[in-house]
Amino acid sequence: MDALEAIRSRHGVLRYLPRPVEPEKITAVLEAAISAPSAANTQPWDFIVVTDPELVGKVAGYLLETQERYVFEEMIELDADFTEHMMGWFDEFLNVPCIIVLCRNRRVDLADSRFDDVTRAWDLCTLGGAMANLMTAATALGLGTRWFGGFLADGGGRKAR
Repeated sequence: MDALEAIRSRHGVLRYLPRPVEPEKITAVLEAAISAPSAANTQPWDFIVVTDPELVGKVAGYLLETQERYVFEEMIELDADFTEHMMGWFDEFLNVPCIIVLCRNRRVDLADSRFDDVTRAWDLCTLGGAMANLMTAATALGLGTRWFGGFLADGGGRKAR
């Protein structure tokens, strides 16, 4: 599959096959992610690959909990019935074979704090590019993806259990 076809055919997946993702495919999508451009080549990312079923379940549960609490209830204020419907739809996510957590890691420390907001904005754009590359590569390799936002870095959310 070429890049344009992968971009056009990528979509959020909620049901996953119950088999492990091949390590070479994980490596390939990570290589695609770190090939994304970054402001001043800062590469402000870390990737955590989770494949252990017990840990995957814990991470997936945390992501669903924060999605429900901070997106459905607080950010867009959906009513409880619709939130319950949406969360039921996401139950399949608890059975994913692999989760890749993309984290912001500010490797370049600017001495002048006046630039904190600017570097945060640059980093978020950069992380978006890395995520898009990762998801496009996964699609090209026949893998399904879905992204969820985490909220701990911004002071929201609760620590994963």
